[in-house]
Amino acid sequence: MDTPRTAMAVAAWLWAAVVAPHAWVGAAPAEKPPALQLEVLTPQAAQYERIEFRVQTDRSYRNPFDPDEVEMALRIRGPQGAEVVVPAFLGQDYRRQQVPGDPRRDWCYPASMPGWKARFATGQVGRHTAVAVRRDAAGTTESAPVAFEVRPKPGRGFVRA
Repeated sequence: MDTPRTAMAVAAWLWAAVVAPHAWVGAAPAEKPPALQLEVLTPQAAQYERIEFRVQTDRSYRNPFDPDEVEMALRIRGPQGAEVVVPAFLGQDYRRQQVPGDPRRDWCYPASMPGWKARFATGQVGRHTAVAVRRDAAGTTESAPVAFEVRPKPGRGFVRA
């Protein structure tokens, strides 16, 4: 039996079980991150331009594509007070690379982990606010609101002549 190793293991276990839980007595408790966080990736856009959002959640789901398991959406309030609900989707960014030696083929590599996203475009000029809403077996959770600004754009809208 290796006595020094056993003594070290016992000392480490005692420190972890007895000393470590009390080592930070008097320190402020760590803040828990919000359960649902909404980030607007396009804080300013012209009319009819795409505004993108990222939703971060503290939960994962067995099947995030099943609306009976989880439903994620944005509730967007326009400058005049009208609300619209925009469904969010689970997406993942990819990086495209050409296959070496074969210019006719490409490979796509994940560039990030999958995450919830939403996209929105409007013709209403002014300040808008958005809130992410998650419905699952635990109930309904809302994020803190975020704001974005839509400025006027010359032209008629989405269709180009």
